[in-house]
Amino acid sequence: MHLPRLGPIARSSAQTLGVYGLRLAVQLALLLLLARWLGPAHYGEFAGVAALAMGLGTLSGFGLSFVVLMESAKSADAGAAVLARAVPATLLSAALLLPLYLWLAVVVIGSTAGLASLGLIGLSELLLVPLLGLLSNRLHGLGYVARSQALVLWPMALRLAGLVGCMTLAPTGSFGIYALVHALGALAALALGSVLATARAQLPQRLHWPDRTTLRHGARFAVMNLAAMSPGELDKALALRLLGASGTGLYALASRGMAVVTLPVAAMLQAALPRLIRGLHESAAAHRRLLRVVLTLSVLYGVSAAVLLHWAAPPLLERLLGAAYVGIGAVVAKIAWIAPFMSLRIATGATLFALGRPLLRSAIEGGAVVLLVALALLLVPRLGLNGLIVAVLASEASMAAVSGLFLWRHVQRPPPVANAAAASAIGSDQAQRPG
Repeated sequence: MHLPRLGPIARSSAQTLGVYGLRLAVQLALLLLLARWLGPAHYGEFAGVAALAMGLGTLSGFGLSFVVLMESAKSADAGAAVLARAVPATLLSAALLLPLYLWLAVVVIGSTAGLASLGLIGLSELLLVPLLGLLSNRLHGLGYVARSQALVLWPMALRLAGLVGCMTLAPTGSFGIYALVHALGALAALALGSVLATARAQLPQRLHWPDRTTLRHGARFAVMNLAAMSPGELDKALALRLLGASGTGLYALASRGMAVVTLPVAAMLQAALPRLIRGLHESAAAHRRLLRVVLTLSVLYGVSAAVLLHWAAPPLLERLLGAAYVGIGAVVAKIAWIAPFMSLRIATGATLFALGRPLLRSAIEGGAVVLLVALALLLVPRLGLNGLIVAVLASEASMAAVSGLFLWRHVQRPPPVANAAAASAIGSDQAQRPG
């Protein structure tokens, strides 16, 4: 009996899922050990300022990281040319964003962490991680999907190793020490990633300052990335401002745990993204079938994850984290029901990107961010942590509903009679349409 051979998408998905499985384990271990070592107050402080840095980090490189991915998927030479301009753009943007980050952290969200610690976190998320992201997207666009995701895993794995060492030497948690571990992990990962990328991909020999056309091309993706990251990060920064450090510690731990559990959806989308992009110029019927499968699996997985988190996670977390995190089980049980909407939001957002509609995606997610902030400011003073959970649930649900409706209408359209002509028309529309 001969087993059927896996197709390219199935094989790539299996490899990527393996990397994501390892990433899920590393993230869960890092999340739980860091929360236990720092305690609710210090962990909440770290979660708030790190979320702010990661949100601003989406603007690093002026959106050229996405252009590297798309151009590399089309042509290795075209991707290398964009990469040669993306590196200087990332250095420039980091120099501009770091002072803004420090001001927002201290003045706007009220962080009490020292400037040295904030600077290390900012340097990591505004410079080192974006540079690693350029290499990851270069490999991703060339078809090395699993290897590209391995690069994303390395900073977390190295930070986990450093954290274990810190816990062995100093049982009492220190925000400043972990901020140093956080930055060193990203620096070491960037060094290792450069070696891997050089071996697997054509890297530019010379760097060039980006011209105005290149920056304009990347700008819409920068806006899209900021809008995409904001719903998942802004809530932690808001929590630090509205709930204080201890309340943020409970909320951020539950929220990060839910995000980690939805990683398989991201794995599926990462594996399918090059095919979704190329599918615009291939069979329209096959492309729509792939979209239906992606959206259906995302919803089913999200519901399953919610049930698992609601019933199984609370007692386990209370046992692992101890008395310092009293009440974490109840928070996780409530936050679990955001998972189906988050899963669908991840799937629809990536699909809109693949369809060449980044500005539509940004408009949907930007509206959801406004809703999140408005509801948080209205509900948290009255309901506390529960008010923030309601605000995030409404924000995620709005994104899933609006983008899901658009894509559902897209997949229900009958395929055109002449697929080649349709693909040509779509390609022309993609070139002319601003978003």
